[in-house]
Amino acid sequence: MNKSEKMKYMISYICVAILMLFFLSIAVRVFTRQVIVKCLGINNAFTSLVFFDSKNMEEKPSLDEDFGESTQGTEYQRVDIDWKALYPFGGTASAETDFTAMSTNFVFEPYTSKIEHLEEKIQVYTGDLLAGQGLITQMYYEYNKLINWKWGASGADDDSTIIYMNNGYLTYQQPKIDSEDIDEIADSLQDFSNYLETNNIPFLYVNAGSKVNPVDKQLRPLDASLEFTNENGDALQAALDIRNVPYIDMREEMVDANLDWYDSYYKTDHHWKAETGLWAAGVIADKLNEIADMNFDSSYFEESSYHLTRHENIMFGGQGNVVTHANADPEDFTEIIPKFPTGFHVTIPSKSFDVQGNYETALYDFSSLETVIQTENGGNAYSCVRWTNDDLGMIQNNMAENNSDKKLLILSDSFGFFLNTYLACDIGETHIIHPMAFGGSIRTYIEQMKPDAVMVLYCERNIQPIDWNTHLSQFDFR
Repeated sequence: MNKSEKMKYMISYICVAILMLFFLSIAVRVFTRQVIVKCLGINNAFTSLVFFDSKNMEEKPSLDEDFGESTQGTEYQRVDIDWKALYPFGGTASAETDFTAMSTNFVFEPYTSKIEHLEEKIQVYTGDLLAGQGLITQMYYEYNKLINWKWGASGADDDSTIIYMNNGYLTYQQPKIDSEDIDEIADSLQDFSNYLETNNIPFLYVNAGSKVNPVDKQLRPLDASLEFTNENGDALQAALDIRNVPYIDMREEMVDANLDWYDSYYKTDHHWKAETGLWAAGVIADKLNEIADMNFDSSYFEESSYHLTRHENIMFGGQGNVVTHANADPEDFTEIIPKFPTGFHVTIPSKSFDVQGNYETALYDFSSLETVIQTENGGNAYSCVRWTNDDLGMIQNNMAENNSDKKLLILSDSFGFFLNTYLACDIGETHIIHPMAFGGSIRTYIEQMKPDAVMVLYCERNIQPIDWNTHLSQFDFR
């Protein structure tokens, strides 16, 4: 064996030893936390030594939650629901729906849920609680600075690349959508609009825009030549103009309102801020008043009607987590709670979530927000709401004043997380469907629900070609 071969073997042994050391550290920490600390109640110098670099070990409630137990003391267990059976294509479902009876895999569901929950708990030990995670993160950060690295794989479903903007923000690099696909999307929206018009239901498409300002992109020349988020939005709106499909361009609304564009978005996440969602809900409410005979009160969408609590350096969004804190730091997050009295009945069938209470209890997820606040490097506070791209959510407002007899159906992506809750504050019923998770017939659902208006709300990065085979595409409204 020559010197070169010996070196290769040595390097291989070192790599294997490092991997084994990481696996061993994870096993020791899982045993220490779950058995010694949690089961035996022992927390001493040994346990402190095992978690030498995790000061907030005792402040992670997600590590101690029992299976099936939710926040707010309610039963919370995810179940799979056969939406195609409940809302079949070409047929009308029963007015009284038993979601529990329609659960799929009902024999194994309790066990698969526990396995998934256990997996989530273990993942904490391979991330935030990995031995030396802070040192590894800092080394990665310094290395990226050294080589001036400005890209990162997103880990998102569409594998979009994360790029660093000139102003320190992170964004996704979106490819250009073919004109044929744009026309197909526009045709689908037109067909859906016509279907609703035939049933005397007003329709509105909302382009929520994107973080990249179309006139001030803050992108390096190479990135600007490969990033087409706004161009895709423009192309779709041009196609909708030809087809006379009603829409709102929130990008234009932001300019007209003189909003600070980039201050309206999070630096480490592609979403607009919760405050921006409140403002956008007001714009949409005005439009619904105009086209759907609604009576939204503008005061429900003014910051003066809410208690605003600013939490400093806790927000660290999905883009920031992917690039592992390189060139990105936690930012502020504003908690927005109504000053006016509220009372809701919120149902999210696939989460087994059925709660009656005020805004804070039924629509907000304070337990998740508390976890984010306690996490050393911050977390995604924007997701601290009950409905988070779930297949279906139903909100009944028991204290609605102006639209108490009205129903609104929203087909939404994550840009509606907070926005939808604000709209729900001034209307009798709000139903929210995420088409990419629903899978049943949206038109059958409409036949049963009988909404007074239907709205589609998507950010521009969700302008994607339609896969007609899955019934899970953003613009498949069958």
